[in-house]
Amino acid sequence: MDVIALSKYIVRQFSHQSPDGITPMKLQKLLYYIKVWTLVAGHQFVQGNFEHWDYGPVNRQVYNHYKTYGSSVISPSKLDELNISGVEKELVDFILENYISFDAFTLSAMTHTEEPWKKTQSNEPISDELIISYYRQQRFAKNFQPFDLSNNLFYPIENYSFVIDMAEKDAQEITEYPSYENYKNALHDAEQDFNEQWSNLATI
Repeated sequence: MDVIALSKYIVRQFSHQSPDGITPMKLQKLLYYIKVWTLVAGHQFVQGNFEHWDYGPVNRQVYNHYKTYGSSVISPSKLDELNISGVEKELVDFILENYISFDAFTLSAMTHTEEPWKKTQSNEPISDELIISYYRQQRFAKNFQPFDLSNNLFYPIENYSFVIDMAEKDAQEITEYPSYENYKNALHDAEQDFNEQWSNLATI
């Protein structure tokens, strides 16, 4: 899959789901994690390498394509189309749904804690072998063994900033859900509770 075409798909289809919009920096990290987890799932359809840059993995072709935006949000274009369907679309959309809510700097920080970026020299490409050997050991990889959203347990991304202040028992309880749908419902309920509490505080 052409990495520029995939970039345009992300911006067009997921900008509205990103609280901070999609900047070039955030786009790079989303693309990187798509490559990571599709490789783990056994699908090598994301073309192009990601290099070790200061703010995390970067695809040079995508960088050159969007560099005029700087740190600004990329505007989606109605003209951008991507012929994506079947398991490719399912995988890409699933990965994006799980990463889109993180801001660019959180995504960057996440890549900095992970071995493939840490073990690769500056400006050198991160190898597929290093990606696969590291990420297939992570909890989120269980979602791709096999990839089946209808029947499998769901294992959320390990975002350490989210669980760092939790008791060990509480943190353990959120490491798996009966299904992906159950997880999304739990997120929706939590968001509603937060909004209600925030609204109540605002009226005090």
